[in-house]
Order: sequence, then structure tokens, then C-alpha cells
Amino acid sequence: MLNTENAPRQGGMKQKARRVLIAGALATSALLMATPAHADDTVILRNWETGLCLDSNHAGEVYAIGCNGGQYQVWNFKNDFWATTDIIKDAATGRCLDSNGAGKVYTLPCNGGPYQSWYTSQNPGHVWRLKNKATGLMLDSNRAGAVYTLAANGGGNQNWSPKY
Repeated sequence: MLNTENAPRQGGMKQKARRVLIAGALATSALLMATPAHADDTVILRNWETGLCLDSNHAGEVYAIGCNGGQYQVWNFKNDFWATTDIIKDAATGRCLDSNGAGKVYTLPCNGGPYQSWYTSQNPGHVWRLKNKATGLMLDSNRAGAVYTLAANGGGNQNWSPKY
């Protein structure tokens, strides 16, 4: 008589391997979902088209000037994980990048509101596009140094290169 009491079950190893693969896939999926699309960064933002850097002052004015590496050109991106947006804070002033429906860009004391929340998307070549959560308008600039928001137009003035 054949004793099958201690013999491995048919397909037991296959089922175990399948369970391990499924568990691994689920763990990887959970990790990917928990990882923000944009990590917290401290950068200088250089406009791809103009070559000018995003700058501001204590009065809340935002403009673009030649890149000088000064603290007013350093921006801290803090990811708001649940909202999938970034809060962008000037390192020198501690004020947050803000905007309104009319396209004006400025800084205000940080308040966590949607006008201070920005979706950050990365294009090939490590170029960022910043879209205001409240207005849906893109951060834009021109050669004269004006900074404003406009509807997405695919232009180079809406592309920003981060310098770490």
C-alpha cells in the first residue's frame, strides 16, 4: 500500500510560488501608490525658454532674473501626499508661491490653500511644468522677467529646469 500521508500535494509548490508572486506584486503596488509623484526637493527653477530664474522678495513679488544662486531663488517643494500637489516655499522669505484666476503670481504666508498648491509634472529631459491646483493655469514667464500663469500652450516659457 502506498503511503501518501507525507507526500507533497499535487501542485503544492506551484500554488506556493503563485502566492509568493501575488504577495510580492501586491506589496510592490502598495509601495508605488504610496510613493509621491514628486519627492520633496530644494531647487532653483530656471525657465527653459528664457534662462532666467524664479525669484521673489519679502514684499511678495515674484519675477525672473538672471540666475545668481541666492536664497531668494531657492524654492522648497513640499509634497502634499494626499492632494498629490506641491507647496512651493521661497527659502529666503518662507512665503509660498501663490496665484489667482487673473494669472497674477506672488508669494503669501503659507496657508495650505488650493491657490498655493501646484501639480508638478516632469517632461523628458528633466523639465518641470507647474500647474496651479485652484486655477488650472500653468506657471509661465517672459524674457522681460514677468512671471504669471496662463492656460497650457505647450510653449517653452512654461517649462522650468530644476537646479539642485
